[in-house]
Amino acid sequence: MSVPTRRILDPNGADLAKAEDAAHASGDYGLVLLAVRQDTATALAGTDADYIPLIVDASGRLHIAPLAAGSNLIGKVSEPATVETPFTGTDDLVVATHKIAPDAAFKLTEIELHLSAAPTTGTQNLVITKDDGVGAAYDLVILTIDLVANAITDLVIKPNKVCKATDVITAAWTNTDASTYGLIFKYQLL
Repeated sequence: MSVPTRRILDPNGADLAKAEDAAHASGDYGLVLLAVRQDTATALAGTDADYIPLIVDASGRLHIAPLAAGSNLIGKVSEPATVETPFTGTDDLVVATHKIAPDAAFKLTEIELHLSAAPTTGTQNLVITKDDGVGAAYDLVILTIDLVANAITDLVIKPNKVCKATDVITAAWTNTDASTYGLIFKYQLL
């Protein structure tokens, strides 16, 4: 991959291109996202060596550029942001509409359900399923629980399930008692 010429400046206008060139020499990297000061106690008028370039490769992965011998890295890269998809109502939870399909690889981190009152009529199974994009043979039931028998008003599960871009997470539940529900799917894009 050819790398276009770019200038990266520190707050005082010093060009950090040398650090970027070192990063590109070590591999096939894309855009430099950010230069982070190695020693925050040093005045901002430092040299290029005082900065650590953070770069993104062609597949979108974040990397820290190679550091000079004896350099110390301060800090860490933060965790991916959590996306929340909420649903609320008094109707049934239906697979066709109560679902998440991020269209990118993701990790299902948490599912929360709150009911205004514990259901009392018959058997009311909540079923959470991973509809595998490869085919039905690989579908996975993540949870089945009878909300009546267990007198559920609040439920939190943490599946930490890595899913492909073609996977869909669905919820199904016949809300016989017309309880008001709040369902939240939480996930991180990978």
